[in-house]
Amino acid sequence: AERRAGARIIDAILRSSDLDSVLRMILREAATLVNVEIGGIHILEGGRLMLRACQGLSPEFRAAVLWQPPEAIDHWTTGGRVTVSGSETPDYVHREGIRSYVGIPLEAVLPGGAKRLGILMLGSRRSDAFREKDVSTLNALAGQLALAVEHARLMEELRVEARVNAALLELETAINRERTEAGIAKAIMRATPRIATVSMGVILLRNEATGEVEPAAFQPEGSVDTGERLDRPRASRRDRASPPAARREPGARRSPRAHIQSPRGARRTRAPSMAAAARSRT
Repeated sequence: AERRAGARIIDAILRSSDLDSVLRMILREAATLVNVEIGGIHILEGGRLMLRACQGLSPEFRAAVLWQPPEAIDHWTTGGRVTVSGSETPDYVHREGIRSYVGIPLEAVLPGGAKRLGILMLGSRRSDAFREKDVSTLNALAGQLALAVEHARLMEELRVEARVNAALLELETAINRERTEAGIAKAIMRATPRIATVSMGVILLRNEATGEVEPAAFQPEGSVDTGERLDRPRASRRDRASPPAARREPGARRSPRAHIQSPRGARRTRAPSMAAAARSRT
């Protein structure tokens, strides 16, 4: 069974270099191998452990363990079956109904030495789910699993690097082609999601003559009403019919201000008021 599981994992690597797909395959094969229903794989990213694959876990549990410090690998590595009991176990584990689990570190043996990649956690709502043979099998398979993870991770890095380089080249071409600041701003915003991990953003251009700030480009496109001034309250239908109090003077220069927001914790950006802009020019 161990050899068949290893063969299926190798086959998954050959068919897909996507890291998340490989992690899901590893988790599914490992859980099936020892006949348990719960599992997760944390991978070291940016100095922290991130939950990249899981099965059988509630949203509450996933949120509680999504990010962990790197020393959690040593804390979670069991060396054998652990039966959940006592007050030291976090409440979210009890609420999940987990009665036993094992933690298997993922370390790839590379030419430069061993490299710690993350940890495989398997659990069950049965207290007697793991036999000693199951733990031995998982430890024997851990080296192959770690190599599979490292291969998929390297392929993912190469894809990201190629995508960023292509986006930068297209952006350089677009900037050289554009003749207006607004056109350059839109070209930058179109390229931003391919260069950085963001899904929301806006570039603001300030009229140096009037001090008014206007949105010039958005991500996603059309996410902001370009007909509204950001430094004024929304006007009524009657007020919108009247001419604006101040218009941009011909040839007035605008200075760019870029604001890129990440998906997590994103919030609206308020542009400075006209009075604040006027004070900044004095």
